[in-house]
Amino acid sequence: MDKPILLIGLGITACAVIIAYNAGLATQNISHSQRINELNSEIKKRDELISKKEQEVQNHKTFIRRKDTAARRFVDEYFKGEKK
Repeated sequence: MDKPILLIGLGITACAVIIAYNAGLATQNISHSQRINELNSEIKKRDELISKKEQEVQNHKTFIRRKDTAARRFVDEYFKGEKK
């Protein structure tokens, strides 16, 4: 009579261990998901900063080109009479 009760007790203990193990895994997965979300946020911020800096570089290049073109026109007009 003691043997069936012992087996039931072992079965219940085994189920409790399995449930606790799965709960631990779930908790670990949640913390990993949170860390992944944090890292993705950091990557998004860096990508936005990189895009902003790339746009600043393009704007600067455009500014330099316009100034260069204006300077060339000025020089061409200034020395127009001296060309043979």
